[in-house]
Amino acid sequence: MQFESHGSVVQLDGVESVASEVEARMRRGIPGAKQVTGKKADYTVEVELGEPELVVGEERALLGITSEEYITSDVMALASRVFERLYVENDCISMHSATVEIDGSAVLLIGPGTAGKTTTAFKMCEKYDAGYMSGDRTLIDAERAIAGEQTVVCKKGSLCLEFDAFDVELPSGTIDEEGLWQEGIECTHAELGLSRVDDELDIEAIYSVMRLPLDDRLRVVDFSHIEALWDVSKQAVYYSHYYQPLLYGARSVTPVVEGRTQQSKRVSLIADLVETVDCYGITGAMDEMAEFIYRHHFE
Repeated sequence: MQFESHGSVVQLDGVESVASEVEARMRRGIPGAKQVTGKKADYTVEVELGEPELVVGEERALLGITSEEYITSDVMALASRVFERLYVENDCISMHSATVEIDGSAVLLIGPGTAGKTTTAFKMCEKYDAGYMSGDRTLIDAERAIAGEQTVVCKKGSLCLEFDAFDVELPSGTIDEEGLWQEGIECTHAELGLSRVDDELDIEAIYSVMRLPLDDRLRVVDFSHIEALWDVSKQAVYYSHYYQPLLYGARSVTPVVEGRTQQSKRVSLIADLVETVDCYGITGAMDEMAEFIYRHHFE
C-alpha cells in the first residue's frame, strides 16, 4: 500500500491482512493523506510477523511484530513519524493543533491531548460560523495552514460540547456524567454539518488552549519566545528514538536507529512562523475561549 501527503509517498509492505483498517487510520491521522498506486516511494515500512524488532534506516524501516492485533496501531505510529521527517525536508510540519478558518485566515489551537482543542474549534464553528480544517493535526509551513485530517475525532477523556447543536445521534454511554467522552467518536464533517476547509490559508494567530471549570475566569498570556510556546503546546521534537515508545508489538526491544530527524530545522520553521503571527496562551471554559479568539482577531 502507498500513501501520499503533501508530495511525500510512504509505502507500507506486509499490511495486506488489515488493509482497510490501515487506510482508515492513515486518512484519520495523517493530514491530507490519500492512498495512491505506482509512485516512487520516499520511504518504505516493511512489517513482519515474528520476533519483535525495529530497525529505522534513512529510506526503509523494518518492523517486527508479535501479533496481527498490533499491526494497525504500530504502522500508524511509525508512518506518522516517517511523514513528519519527510515534511520537514519539504519545509513543513505536522502540528498538534486544531485549526479553524474565519474571514479567510487560519487560527491554530494548540495544546496537550484532551486540552479542549477540538471542542473550542467546534464552538467557533457553532457560534461564529468558522470553517473547520482540523481537530488534532494540521500540516503547516512557516506561513500557511495547508491541510487537516479527513475525519472528525473526539477522543476518550476529551470534553464534549453541546452536540444538540449538531444533528447527530450519539450512541448510548458515549458521554459520562462529567461531560467527558466515555468511548470517543469519529464522524465525517458532513455528519456534523461542518463546513470543511480544504484550501491553504495564511495563519493569523496561534493560541495554546487549556480548559478550566466553568466558574474560572479566562486568563490570557502573551508568548514572546518560541521556548514558551513549545513547552505549553507539548510539541515534542521527534528524535529518532521517539519511535519506540509509541509501538506495542515491538515495545520490548530497543530500536536500531540509523540517522536522526532534522530537529533543528523543525524548530527554526516554528520560530519563523511565531515571528510573523500573534501567539497567546488562554485558559478558561470553551465558550469563553472561543469568544475571546473571535472578538480579539475578527471583530
